[in-house]
Amino acid sequence: MDEQALFEEVLKGDRYAISMICDFARCSQVWDDLIDQDKPVPAKDINMAFIAVFSSIPRNPFYQTNLHEIQPIIELAIIDWMTANLLESEKRMPELSWVLRDSLTSLLICCAKIIGGMDWAISVSPKIRQFIHDESLEDYKNG
Repeated sequence: MDEQALFEEVLKGDRYAISMICDFARCSQVWDDLIDQDKPVPAKDINMAFIAVFSSIPRNPFYQTNLHEIQPIIELAIIDWMTANLLESEKRMPELSWVLRDSLTSLLICCAKIIGGMDWAISVSPKIRQFIHDESLEDYKNG
């Protein structure tokens, strides 16, 4: 299963939710690549990330309708990711930084809950987490 298929399944085909999640996924990857400086980031990718942040996401009907519920998840994911980067740079607690760096996964689970309810979110959460956390701790430590 690829990322798009996962999003379509767990978000029950809601095109606006899928679009928003795809925008956040792309933006978070560009942000991470810019901070890590481990590979060049094409100007096109940077431009598309900023267009998503300043135009596409704020106009997205799913985002607009559910802003009050998803914005705290986004903010916490940002804090977790920054904490993971700090712990990683200090070579401390790699197990914690390995998990914290993917906290944006909670946004996808939250969106699944909004669309399908609590039982749906609980049922798809293991699949989401297994897909997103595809790198082993050992690979992360050695990477």
